[in-house]
Amino acid sequence: MHKLAGSLLLNGAGILAAFGVAFGGLFLVQASLAREANVLLRSGGMVEVPVQQESMTSWEAGQVEVVPARLTQEELKLAVEKLERETEACPHEPWPGQLTLVEAIECGREWTEGFLLPHLGMEDYLLPEYNANCYLWAWQSDVEAGEENPVFSYWNVWMSVGGLEIGLTLNAVTGQVLRVVLTTGGQVPVEYQGKDKLAALLADYADSFGLGGHYRILDGTDIMASGWQMQQSVGEGIYASMETSSVVIAASGENGHYSGESTEIFHLDLRLQTE
Repeated sequence: MHKLAGSLLLNGAGILAAFGVAFGGLFLVQASLAREANVLLRSGGMVEVPVQQESMTSWEAGQVEVVPARLTQEELKLAVEKLERETEACPHEPWPGQLTLVEAIECGREWTEGFLLPHLGMEDYLLPEYNANCYLWAWQSDVEAGEENPVFSYWNVWMSVGGLEIGLTLNAVTGQVLRVVLTTGGQVPVEYQGKDKLAALLADYADSFGLGGHYRILDGTDIMASGWQMQQSVGEGIYASMETSSVVIAASGENGHYSGESTEIFHLDLRLQTE
């Protein structure tokens, strides 16, 4: 009987020890993940993203297409106004209903590949592998006032590959692009063709917000024959603004003479603004 009791006691101790090891390991993993999350938030979320390209099957007949969520006229105008007037940003972890870091990166990549680059004559230029840096933030004044409206929070997503640099400001809930800054150089094949192609980009960008109304070019100015400034109305009290510039840099050979090679640096800034 004493041996049986001792055996049961040892078995019980062993089971408790096993549970202790398991739960201890779980707590260590959770603590490690929490530390990594804090480091990621502080560093802005720098990641290197290899993307495997897969062929997409066409929609089956009768299958319903999912329409992306959009901000209302009032929400969009206020979100853009805050971008214009507020100055202090406060980083935070995703609130309920907001895009995660991975979703924000994927949203930015899909918009860049599927919308922006084709409008610049770069239909075949994909992003198979790139560096990405993400930063989720709200306005300090809202956070201090206890207002955590997920609509008025933003993901900044930066992507770089080769000679292509892209910076996006996304609404943290819908993923709509409120601003994009693109710079190309080196061998990146930008094939934009003057005012008409850029005007089409501006018109389609304005139309993507689905606010209806009449779109018109408010201003189109040639900037010393090296770029364009354009504005187009979006709904009521909002307009899309685009500015482009292009600079050709000649490469120097021996003794400072022109080597016959040159590099074009193209810059585009497309954003929403309020009137």
